[in-house]
Amino acid sequence: MQETLALKLKIPKMRLSGDKKALLRNLEKSLKNKIFAQTEAINLISNAIKIQHCGLSSKNKPVGSFLFVGPSGVGKTELAKELALNLDLHFERFDMSEYKEAHSVAKLIGSPSGYVGFEQGGLLVNAIKKHPHCLLLLDEIEKAHSNVYDLLLQVMDNATLSDNLGNKASFKHVILIMTSNVGSKDKDTLGFFSAKNTKYDRAIKELLTPELRSRIDAIVPFRALSLEDFERIVWVELDKLKALALEQDITLNFHKEVVKFIAQKSYQTTLGAREIKKIIHHEIKTKLSDMLLLQSFKKPCKIACLLENNQLVLKEIKRAQKVKENDF
Repeated sequence: MQETLALKLKIPKMRLSGDKKALLRNLEKSLKNKIFAQTEAINLISNAIKIQHCGLSSKNKPVGSFLFVGPSGVGKTELAKELALNLDLHFERFDMSEYKEAHSVAKLIGSPSGYVGFEQGGLLVNAIKKHPHCLLLLDEIEKAHSNVYDLLLQVMDNATLSDNLGNKASFKHVILIMTSNVGSKDKDTLGFFSAKNTKYDRAIKELLTPELRSRIDAIVPFRALSLEDFERIVWVELDKLKALALEQDITLNFHKEVVKFIAQKSYQTTLGAREIKKIIHHEIKTKLSDMLLLQSFKKPCKIACLLENNQLVLKEIKRAQKVKENDF
């Protein structure tokens, strides 16, 4: 009943239940269980959300406007997704690399009269009208044209945006999050990323005008991940794969050296933790699916993932075969 009503009213189901306060009290803990090594970022965003939900912020602006800044692959987008999930909000993402040109702003608010697609309105306005309660992620904001920043000023000031047809979208129930890795390419900024970092601060000032910076509720810094952080993330991703395999009557075991190998290999790239999923997909899932299709073993069975000659290999563990448990 609640779910049907929430869909009809276009509001989160959480607003119709009594779970809202308990959920907000546990927001930080819930986010920290999913996002590793970003305590400061989680604390900042959680506190800002709590303030708004307690009615202690302006009612004529978005729920919150935030800038997530830090190296690639450290959890900026993942934190936004988890926040939307925890708050029962629709997640809407725009890749700002698609809005580099001055004319591309028309895609957000609609084309001028007489141009192709005029009747369709703008993508951003349409998205917010369809999901007025949402978390809006503008990914890699530094790649957008300055005309896009002018639109954001209107959104942050009045929580409204009009399209080419005169239709207005309200942003009063929208959490606006922009992400950027500006200032994080220099080696000496990859340690602890904080607002007191001179290079970091200078990069943001070069990116955003004073008018736009003053309207952002919080600039949320993300620090670079350590090798130990990568190993923790590898374990989490492998546990997910183990759960999927178990549904197919396959018990997967991973040697400790496998975890270290994947962590080290992904740590050396510029993609950050994103590389972990790619390695697991190409070097474990692909090999496991080949074994399944070739029917080279009978289920239920046990499969061990090992590191041999610097390569990940999968082998069936025979019942009579002894395996050193402490290696897994």
